[in-house]
Amino acid sequence: MERIKMFKAIYRQLSREEGQSLVITALAMIALLGMTALIIDGGYAYAQHRRMQNAADLATLAGARALGLGLSEWEIEQEISYYAQANGADTFSYYFIDANGQPVGSLSAARGVAVTTQHTFDTFLAAIIGKDRITVAADSKATLYGIGETNNLLPIAVHEDNFEYEMVYELWDNNHEAPGAFGWVDWDGGGGGLHELADNIAHPENSGTWQVGDQVPAEPGVKAGMPVRRALDQWIGQPVTVILYDEVTGQGSNARYHISGFAEFVLTEYNFRGSNKYIRGYFVRYVTSGKPGGSEFGLQGIRFIE
Repeated sequence: MERIKMFKAIYRQLSREEGQSLVITALAMIALLGMTALIIDGGYAYAQHRRMQNAADLATLAGARALGLGLSEWEIEQEISYYAQANGADTFSYYFIDANGQPVGSLSAARGVAVTTQHTFDTFLAAIIGKDRITVAADSKATLYGIGETNNLLPIAVHEDNFEYEMVYELWDNNHEAPGAFGWVDWDGGGGGLHELADNIAHPENSGTWQVGDQVPAEPGVKAGMPVRRALDQWIGQPVTVILYDEVTGQGSNARYHISGFAEFVLTEYNFRGSNKYIRGYFVRYVTSGKPGGSEFGLQGIRFIE
């Protein structure tokens, strides 16, 4: 009888231990699945966040570029929408900012764009801990700046006074501040003459790199020969970067233009006959690469800000 009681006691003890083991095992499994969900879904969430960051950055660049080109608010929004959604964003929002990244209430005051992108995805394992879906979001800001250093320049200098977009300018006339300069630029200051000027017009890469504040040598005299005309013909209707100046010192071969900025110019026509010789064209907004430091003359770069 005592032996039977002993066996029953042992059985009850083993049953309790087995039940406790099952509970512990179940809890361990839940914890393991939770850790697995954290690793798998957390890793996927990180990848999706990076994807949204790329979408936000690309949409911001597109919006800032559209702003720099002077497009309408509707056109800017279309650019942002295209790049945000093309890169996986379910939803996006944006607003205009000033040069310091602060929100502004109007397009006319805007110097940049801020974009937020979002994407929601179904989880793989996190549902077992009550997380069926995860939403990731990313922010990006970019502003425009005036180009202060650049290259690939047409060898023509334009006074900055009365600068207006789309206004037709005569870049070459007899009223320049430096008599004999006529708006041509001599990059190396060596006085290479007609053929060197024509080559520099045909090949803007000859200019080298210049920055705001530099003194660039003038090319003296009236250079209206056939080589110059042929070189200019290739730029009719094409945008090209030119120097803007605010001061001229010296005369003739000693003249120097003080660079105050850079602008994008579209040549429309020229006349080298008679006494009223001129080069005509207009300025446009343009976005390119280059170092900051320039004034607001329409040739702009884009940079991300915090």
